[in-house]
Amino acid sequence: MLNFKSGKSFVSNKEKNKKLLKTTTNKRKRSGIELKKKLESSSDGPSTTFEAKKKKGNNSHSPNFKTAMTIFKRYCPGLGHDGDGLYGTLTNNSLHDIMTEIQPKGKTLVDIGAADGKVLLAGLAFQANFTLGIELAGDALEIKFNAMINGIKKKTNSVFPTSEQVASLKCCTDITSFKSGNTSELLITCFPRSFRMKPGKHIVICAVWHGFTITAKQSLLKRLAKSHFVKSFTLVGPQLKDYGKPDEVLEYMKEQNPRCTVYKVSSLPVKLSGGGEQYQAITFAY
Repeated sequence: MLNFKSGKSFVSNKEKNKKLLKTTTNKRKRSGIELKKKLESSSDGPSTTFEAKKKKGNNSHSPNFKTAMTIFKRYCPGLGHDGDGLYGTLTNNSLHDIMTEIQPKGKTLVDIGAADGKVLLAGLAFQANFTLGIELAGDALEIKFNAMINGIKKKTNSVFPTSEQVASLKCCTDITSFKSGNTSELLITCFPRSFRMKPGKHIVICAVWHGFTITAKQSLLKRLAKSHFVKSFTLVGPQLKDYGKPDEVLEYMKEQNPRCTVYKVSSLPVKLSGGGEQYQAITFAY
């Protein structure tokens, strides 16, 4: 537009604002593109989404753990209440988290209420020397467990489990039917050929006990209160049921043995693959 007084051209305020808005918009677009590129190149950027973290977590599983879980899945659905049956089973990630917490390497891992032995398979993958399971249900689960062990050996050309590792599942066993005593006495009775006593705290125990009766829970806690060779034990179940809270467990055990030095170590949120229930895996140590 021409200014007739000066002969110079000028731009109206409206046109100036329009030009300024366009310039600002272009700058914002460029800044947005640059920021996006920085975020994508950063470890904290969009690539670190929940799905990426989940994928990274799965990739952190060892080859032996993946093999064990692959063989386990091949044998599902299970029999009766094992596998993904009535009570469900821990998801692979939850089971991996528990094993990472209790560190069974070089120790004896005992699973009370072992069902078809998924926890035992995970213990082998985490290099436990002995994995021993006790289950109330029938002998068919023993057949299934032995088949899974043979399947893992075949898949790995007998490299895993190693020849030094021992895995055994004893079914038709009710822990409430045994005379009172400690955990070692129970293991000697159930596994006379497999279990070996040795000095030091070398036993770690896991019990997914949401299907236990109150009597069975108390029977287990009594034994744990009197045990000298147990390093730690982990109880998996809902907090609202009997002995679902750490304080309830500690109080009952110290009632059974005032000299018991047990204390809570950690509490992890875990999931079951059957119905997707969310429970707590509470770990105690001495």
